[in-house]
Amino acid sequence: MEQQTKRKTKVLYVGDYNRPTGFGEVSKNLLHRWMNDDEFEFTVLACNYNGQSPVYPAHFPVYACHSDYALNEIAHVFDIVQPDILITLNDGYVMPSYVRQLGARLNNCWWIGYVVFDGTPIARWREALKHIDLVVFPTEWQAQEMAKVMPDFKCAVVSHGVNLDVYKPVEKTGIKQYKMAALGEKNADAFIFGMIAKNFERKRYPELIQAFAIFKYKSGIEFKRNPMLMLYQTTERGEFNLENLAKIAGCKDGDVAIITAPDNQGLTDNEMNLLYNSFDVNCLISIGEGFGLPTINAAACGKLTMAMNNSVQPSLAKYFPMYLVPCDNQSPVWFGKDMEQIRFIPDCKKLAQAMCEVYVKMNEPGFAEQIAKEAMTSAKEFTWDIMADDFMSLVKPYVGQSKKAQVI
Repeated sequence: MEQQTKRKTKVLYVGDYNRPTGFGEVSKNLLHRWMNDDEFEFTVLACNYNGQSPVYPAHFPVYACHSDYALNEIAHVFDIVQPDILITLNDGYVMPSYVRQLGARLNNCWWIGYVVFDGTPIARWREALKHIDLVVFPTEWQAQEMAKVMPDFKCAVVSHGVNLDVYKPVEKTGIKQYKMAALGEKNADAFIFGMIAKNFERKRYPELIQAFAIFKYKSGIEFKRNPMLMLYQTTERGEFNLENLAKIAGCKDGDVAIITAPDNQGLTDNEMNLLYNSFDVNCLISIGEGFGLPTINAAACGKLTMAMNNSVQPSLAKYFPMYLVPCDNQSPVWFGKDMEQIRFIPDCKKLAQAMCEVYVKMNEPGFAEQIAKEAMTSAKEFTWDIMADDFMSLVKPYVGQSKKAQVI
């Protein structure tokens, strides 16, 4: 008598995939671990992916999309796959659009939403979360902010993670060789403030560059190691012209090194690890973060992160070595459309003062070594292996369960 094959649970995953974005990094690390679970059959609808040469191999069906957030494709692919479980990874303000596009289809599957937002107040999109069967946030900050406006809202928290096979310390000789190749022989021992970020308005390159110029030329510090600013922008033509910003700020030739990803495909894992290791201080200067993967990647390399004291940063600072720059008395900026959030532009003088304090502290005997030890110890508790298992433990209770229909 032939043994009947158990039917696998069909999962449609919707999120950035095969792209050098934070969401793309999350998707890769989760999916490439989940695919080993024989209980599930995964299909991916890859947001922001148009079928170009793969950055990394896919071991499951991948549908490309040509619209923002896959809004024009999600219903069609849903009908093809007929999933038992839908998992989405995207910003909160996208959720109402998914509800509109999928409609009553959501009665036929369980929806697990890995939802990110990076500022407050939380706008009207929050009502769409009521249609998601389980909302998962990456930090406690999001859960706490949501509880302020929706006290009875139930959610879970699963942090993003880090791949310790990729992000790890490099020997000093290797770092020196990389810096010589990237910055020139005379800068092999330069003190590097570095930032890895997409070049768009949320990442505050202008204030970071201006603050660096103030720090280097107006602080009065007698530098033991020449400070430099190293910027890796993940988009070639972004919101800001970094070269012009450096000139306007008063930086001199050689003060600011700008690296751009080839063909917007991102650097290799080894190149990214060398980049983090070349930093003395990792900077994440923005007006809001939904998580901030550079913080945890840098920690795995033993690096301190300097960030603004906003959004998720205080939550991350509980676990990773961070210097949080005060945000009081900053100029407000209104973000309209779907987000409806108030943001605050960093104060250049406060940021410059922070750079002064961090530079002095990091050059004290033994301090950098202590930071490295603390950072790497913390990172070991947030590996992608752990986080993928934690997330999947929330998904599995829905397997084989029937769902009560709701009005969409």
